[in-house]
Amino acid sequence: MVLFLAGLSGIPSTLYEAAKIDGANEWQLFWGITIPMLSPTILFTTVTGTIGALQVFTAPYIMTKGGPENASRMVVMRIQEVGFSQFRLGYASALSVIFFLFILAITAIQLYLLRTKWKY
Repeated sequence: MVLFLAGLSGIPSTLYEAAKIDGANEWQLFWGITIPMLSPTILFTTVTGTIGALQVFTAPYIMTKGGPENASRMVVMRIQEVGFSQFRLGYASALSVIFFLFILAITAIQLYLLRTKWKY
């Protein structure tokens, strides 16, 4: 929320004033000025939020340790188990690299889909 508030405060008020003079309503202001000017913030929060969601470890591990029948088991939990419980460090390293490549691919897709064609 702080990032979006900072992004909103960075939008010049002259853009809104000029659009209102040209006859734009609130809906047109939102879709024509606010969303395009917030697109870098939206991109950043989407990418970092996705990466953070994929790397969740602490809460499921502390509460359920994988849960009943591995229902809440995450990829990071598997890497930790293989590396530090089974002491198969090479396999855990390979899992980490594959997980990194998966996150990299998702990030590249997000950067491609959320890119803008203009510079500010």
